[in-house]
Amino acid sequence: MNKMRIRIVGEPRFYLGTDLATVRALLKLSKSHYDSTCRAAGEVGGFLYGWMNLLEAQQPSKDPDPEPMTLAHIDPSGTFRELDLTLKLTEGARLVLCTDELALIRHYEYDVRAALKRANEITGWEVQL
Repeated sequence: MNKMRIRIVGEPRFYLGTDLATVRALLKLSKSHYDSTCRAAGEVGGFLYGWMNLLEAQQPSKDPDPEPMTLAHIDPSGTFRELDLTLKLTEGARLVLCTDELALIRHYEYDVRAALKRANEITGWEVQL
């Protein structure tokens, strides 16, 4: 009887300590992008839309007498492919965003590029039994 080969493969997940303003700027870029995959990321069910919902849910309540609620802060997270897609969104940022939003996106790009570069340097994402 042949022994089955089993591979265990890890895929990096990136937890982003980003803010709502940056995600909203990414959503703005998504809405005006020429690529349908980039647009879909910002629509209902897309990962950017999910990041926005996650961060909006963690905003302080505007209700003067809010119900007591304990919600741990949760950072949005994405796969390598999703983060790479956000970098594609930023290519035309200067044509769509205002100066303040553009500054946020430039910082985001720098940090995400550094994280993706570091993930590419890590070896050992796969083990074979």
